[in-house]
Amino acid sequence: MLELLAIAREDGWAFIKKDGQLILLKPPYRDSNLVRVCEDIIEKAVSLHGFEPIHESYPGWGPLVDFLRAELAKVRQSKLGILDDAELKFELLRDAPREILEYYLHRTESELIPNGEWNAALDVLTLLMRVDIVRQDANLCQHAIALLQKCNAGLAANGRNRAELTAEGVVRLFPGVAQKYPVASVMEYMRNVAERHQVMPVGA
Repeated sequence: MLELLAIAREDGWAFIKKDGQLILLKPPYRDSNLVRVCEDIIEKAVSLHGFEPIHESYPGWGPLVDFLRAELAKVRQSKLGILDDAELKFELLRDAPREILEYYLHRTESELIPNGEWNAALDVLTLLMRVDIVRQDANLCQHAIALLQKCNAGLAANGRNRAELTAEGVVRLFPGVAQKYPVASVMEYMRNVAERHQVMPVGA
């Protein structure tokens, strides 16, 4: 039985307990993205990194991953009430008046970005940048570009925070590692492992 203890719906990361061990799972959901971490890292994840406490049980990995993917899909749908299909969204906005386009830029800036909903904000902004009025109006275009830059910076910071959280969870689980290597070194090692899609020898 798998216990889901915390989830970051925005990017699909989750803490799971299996056979008494705490595991951090992140997309894409495969063995190389299972990382064993220390128990008390959940508190930091919830208080500082946007994880939501949850307590659900699953009979196996299949149903759990299906749930995580469904939650991720919900978050990645537009938060501003535009239809989910990208082409339909574009058709709706292509001939929209300037006021409507300003409205979506304003809501992206005042709601999505402050809430850290980076992917939803990027979806809306990418769509708006396809609209002729936005591209041809210097003020609208500059506004959209500035918001895209904020999104990219937010995503980069979020990625660094997640990597640090993961590495800290591993370092604190293995005191011998903490004595020999700083968290930054563990972060770099884990990044290299992830890029090669190899399983990190956590128990080594």
